[in-house]
Formats: sequence, structure tokens, C-alpha cells
Amino acid sequence: SIKAYAKNSEFKDTNTQHTIFYVLNGSMNVNGVRHDTPFGLLRLNTDSSALTVSEENNVKVFWITFGGTDSVNMLEKANFDLNNPFFKIKHTSYFLEINNLVNELTTIDDENQFSLISKLMALLALHAKYHGMTDRSKNHGESLQEKYIILALQYIDNNKYAGITLADIAKQCSISEKYLIKIFKDSLGITPILYLNNWKIHEAKRLLRKTNKSIGVISQQFGFSSPEYFCRMFKKCEGCSPTEYRKIKKAEAEKNNI
Repeated sequence: SIKAYAKNSEFKDTNTQHTIFYVLNGSMNVNGVRHDTPFGLLRLNTDSSALTVSEENNVKVFWITFGGTDSVNMLEKANFDLNNPFFKIKHTSYFLEINNLVNELTTIDDENQFSLISKLMALLALHAKYHGMTDRSKNHGESLQEKYIILALQYIDNNKYAGITLADIAKQCSISEKYLIKIFKDSLGITPILYLNNWKIHEAKRLLRKTNKSIGVISQQFGFSSPEYFCRMFKKCEGCSPTEYRKIKKAEAEKNNI
């Protein structure tokens, strides 16, 4: 049996529960030691040492607390080192998948145990996948590319509502725009700006379904240069305009409510 709590509830760290922290942006001091992100921490219910965390700058932290008769067995199967709670998030794909799951978890109410436990299992599966991998086959150049991509993704995540440009992202990573595009395409198959716009379109779809906000307001909220540019990007991604998308989803919702 497993029960879980996420960050959007009051933090419950009792001696009958384990907690996994994901620190995805910024820098933090953990028990007096400074760590640069992204990294994670596993806090076991048997760990009686004090865990003191202080923020050095803008950070993105998420935790999930869980307990139950199968919890330790689950952690071991997921390749967690129970003697070393600190783990780095080194791989670009790992960072992206963790970040997506964290964003999903923050929208789930703690009463929805099915969804919470489903996401917990997904997080454990990701840890098992990437911490079962070895870095021995990676050369220095590949490791450096991973570092640049994660830096870029962190910057995009911190500034996704602003009108950031390719030049802004490249400057943050201290590399050229051409090289940034190359390593993004090599690793993720898309450019940094397309990655950012895909995220914006995904979130815009949610607002079109759930709110009555105008196209202009949504465009401005996500930092598009104009409503016209937002509509062009939306149609390119979805095959229809934002207005058409909203009508389709409204009709589907009304049909399902009949």
C-alpha cells in the first residue's frame, strides 16, 4: 500500500514517510553544502539528521512524500542508493521528463491518490532508467553538450512567460546561437525557440479550453510578439486557429455532458 502527498499540499515529513526532493533551477545549500541544479535528494524515514535548505537565488523545488509497506522495496527497485541520498540529474532527457512530470503533479489535488501514485511510479521509473545508465561511454564533448542544454532548458523554464530570444538563451549558456541550435537539434530534434513555442502552445490550449480569455490576452500572457504571430504558430502546430480549437473543444465538452 502506498499513499502520497505533493508540493501543492502542506509538507508532511513524518517518521513514517519518505520524501524525494527535485531541485530543478537555481542553487541551494543543503546541510551547509552548496549544490548547483539540477539535482535530487532522497530523505528516508530512518534519517534522523536535520535537513536544512537555504536558497541562494531563484529556485524551482518540488517534493513528493510517500509511505507504505512497499515503499522501501520500490525505492530499491528504482535504483535509489539508500546510503547516499544525493543524486544529480545529468541527462537532458531525464531533466525534461522530470520537469514535465513535476509540472503535471503541481496541478493534482492530494485527494486524487490514483493520479498522485501514478505520477510517483512514473518518477521512480525515470530514476530507475537513468540511474541504471553509465556515463563511461560519454566523451567530454557529449557531457558538455548535456550541460549546455540543461542550462538552456533551465533558463527557458525561468523565463517562459517573457519574450526571450535565441540570443538571450545562447548568451545565458555562453555559447553561439549556431552551436546552441546544433546541440538542441542533435539531442532533442528541435530548435530552442520551437521547444519554447511548443510549450506555449500546449499551455495556451489549456487556457482556450478552461477559460474565456481572449486570443489577445493569451498571446500577451505567453510573450508572443503579436496575436497574429500567436495564431500563425498555433495553426502551424495544431492545424487550426485558436478560435477554431476553442469551438471544437467546447462542442466536445457539451456533447459529453448530454
